[in-house]
Amino acid sequence: MRFLEDQASTFSKASPVDQDLEESGNLFIWVIVILILLGLNIGSWSFCNMVFGHPEHPFSYKLLTKLEKIEPLKGFTKTGVPGGKFLTAKDLYARAYPFKRSQLKAYNGILMRNYLWNFKDRAPATFVSGTFKIEAVRPLTPEDLFQRGIIIMGIADKFPDAKIELILPTAEVIEKADQYQVGEMLEIGKSSMAAVVLHAAKQGDDEPMVFLAVPLITKNADHSNLPFKTPSGQTLILETPQWLNIQ
Repeated sequence: MRFLEDQASTFSKASPVDQDLEESGNLFIWVIVILILLGLNIGSWSFCNMVFGHPEHPFSYKLLTKLEKIEPLKGFTKTGVPGGKFLTAKDLYARAYPFKRSQLKAYNGILMRNYLWNFKDRAPATFVSGTFKIEAVRPLTPEDLFQRGIIIMGIADKFPDAKIELILPTAEVIEKADQYQVGEMLEIGKSSMAAVVLHAAKQGDDEPMVFLAVPLITKNADHSNLPFKTPSGQTLILETPQWLNIQ
């Protein structure tokens, strides 16, 4: 009996230690669980911020369109164009040329992001205006950012350090780009077009900068598609596509 009492006494004395170990183990498990949940929460927040904050990235744009979390692109009337600043090719060049590669990438991200969100609660638009000498014209294809219409490439009049690539998106597929001729002067007006800049590119130290632009004004006052007269007398029915080929 004495032996059993001694053993019972021993076990009873060890019980608080075992209990502390068990509580410590449980606490450690809870800490791990909380850290995992915290990590998942931060990861989820970062992922959502990346997707919604950068729709110009192909993955983000594809996911947002699939989940219907981004509105289709829309054309504007003359009275509905978002606020912004009109710049000449020289002004655009002066703004973008000093940027380093990372800065230019960030700048282009802002330009495209604002466009994809239809300029809702975003920074003011950057528009280009002026006269350009046409160097090339071609129809757009399904592989292009805009898949229907034509793209006009020209160099700024009296400022050869800047070039423009102006996209004219249309309702119909254009098979032959004979609406504009090489050597003609292209006038990008403020009130007739409101051509917003989507991208700026440096081609080299001794090469002109190239600015990609597209008209925001593609709708009549009644919101029907805008007929656009070309120098050749042809009529292009402008239409902003609902979605872009970001890839």
